[in-house]
Amino acid sequence: MKALLLRLWQSSTQRVMSLTFAGKLAGLLADVLLAARLGTGKTADALFVALGFPLFVDTVTRESAKFSLVPIFVQYRTEHPGRYHRFVSGLLNASLSGGVVLVFIAGIGAPWIVQGLGPGMSAEGIAQATHLLWMCAPLLLFAPAITIQGVLLNSEKRFSRVALRSAVTPGIVALTLLATWNQPGAATWAAGGYSAGFSVYFTVLAAGIRRNAELQYKWNAWPTSKDIGEIRAALSWPSMGFVVRQVARLLERAIASLVMVGGVSSYYFASRIYSGIQSVIGTSIATTGLPDLSLQSTKGGRKEARRQVRKQTFQVILLAVPATMVLLLFSETIIGLVYGRGEFGAEAVRRTTSLLSWFGPGILFSCLIPTLSTVLYSLRKYRYVFWNMVAMAGLNLALAWGLARTVGFGLQGIAASVSLTALCGAVGLAFLIRKAGFPLSAPLSKEW
Repeated sequence: MKALLLRLWQSSTQRVMSLTFAGKLAGLLADVLLAARLGTGKTADALFVALGFPLFVDTVTRESAKFSLVPIFVQYRTEHPGRYHRFVSGLLNASLSGGVVLVFIAGIGAPWIVQGLGPGMSAEGIAQATHLLWMCAPLLLFAPAITIQGVLLNSEKRFSRVALRSAVTPGIVALTLLATWNQPGAATWAAGGYSAGFSVYFTVLAAGIRRNAELQYKWNAWPTSKDIGEIRAALSWPSMGFVVRQVARLLERAIASLVMVGGVSSYYFASRIYSGIQSVIGTSIATTGLPDLSLQSTKGGRKEARRQVRKQTFQVILLAVPATMVLLLFSETIIGLVYGRGEFGAEAVRRTTSLLSWFGPGILFSCLIPTLSTVLYSLRKYRYVFWNMVAMAGLNLALAWGLARTVGFGLQGIAASVSLTALCGAVGLAFLIRKAGFPLSAPLSKEW
């Protein structure tokens, strides 16, 4: 055990976890300032509804690509180095063009997008959210290109700049709010901070590729028909899965807007702490392990790959269980210390605490899901990933609606549905891994 902990904190995983943790602290600071300025009222709901579409696009592109494309990048760089440079350059160029199209769609369809994401909002709230969505256009412009940049750097085991993702944007949002503390229009300033953050992060990754990556960028390269076939095979199933999952999350917010005024913002603030823990532990460990896992799978080194997955699973359990206990025991203290100031009064603290308490039981399972998913990505079992996501999304929505609206459990029902879905999702992935011919049943004691 001691040796395992020592190796963990001396590895690239430690660096990524540390940077991700620092980023989550920056995100927490941004959330604290937003809570203090906006509370959990109509303006806060408008901001988070407006951010829903850009962050939906960002999450779908990033999550569907960051695991599924890494094995392809590793294979190309190992087996086809000449083709690798044109392939990646073509993807970068195409992603920037796709961002321009997304900006156009948001510019034209913003009112209808907002109405769909916040059906319980007033006409005033819809108008405010529409304006804020227009302010967030740079998120849509750069999100696809940021995804490809991150995949490139991760595939080359250059994790540090990518891990800054969770720090750059919220850090700029926090600085923007502090600089304009006495100015009106906090939601507008926050939206501008998000846009500036994505622009800066794109520049940070571009500088990292120019200085450190092996890529020889070709500005005039575009994906060939063969490249498109490779990308479609890798992305089609995961992309559809993440679209379904993110639509489910947007519908969760819609259900929250129907429960009560301030429901969207209360749910947002509680889920930020939950997702922050999941990112620091689960996503960090999965991200740093995927390149080696992909390489072992490409070379046929199943025994070593299996050993690595078991080690990562144990690392997740070792870190997630204490985090769960802290969250369950001290949720009210955490919410009070983090958010309990300014417009975020005692009622908002009580409501958000009750949500966080129901998120807590799902932390371990949500942290296991990224690691278990990487096994299927490394084996190119994309269809398995898709069906697991669809099952989770359907179950989540059914439970959220049933518990929140039918049973009358309110916002707590939505949070409880997330925890139950995470449990079922982790169990489902373990079953699919076994079905893919990659059993994880050997005793852990043999590995350390």
